[in-house]
Amino acid sequence: MRPNRARAAELIGQFDRGHNSPRGVGRLLPAPLLLGDHTVHHLDIALALGRSADLAPEVANAVLHVETTIPNPFVPARTRSRNLHLTATDTGWSTGPAGRPQVSGPADALISVLAGRGHARGRLVGPGLPILAARR
Repeated sequence: MRPNRARAAELIGQFDRGHNSPRGVGRLLPAPLLLGDHTVHHLDIALALGRSADLAPEVANAVLHVETTIPNPFVPARTRSRNLHLTATDTGWSTGPAGRPQVSGPADALISVLAGRGHARGRLVGPGLPILAARR
């Protein structure tokens, strides 16, 4: 059963407003990790509803940078990205040593897969994809 659009918009609005006053474990995390957390959950909701994620390139690039450089006790994205060359085809962001196995695709798919969301794997390509997929 698909939620109706009005309810979906209401839930997304509540979620968007919540980032200004973090609760629970969110109060303990540094702001860069909160941006990543908020973005990953935004993607979870939008993509599950078949909607576009509509991420600004600056936000997507910032989240990818944080995911691949700052250790996160809850989401081991940095470990998942280790020794891979990642490229966001829609924003121009990239990281990782040249000559390493490549994984490329849209920034929202990279963000989701690095956060452990396998549903976005089909939007990524490259010889490093099996390595990334095996890192759960």
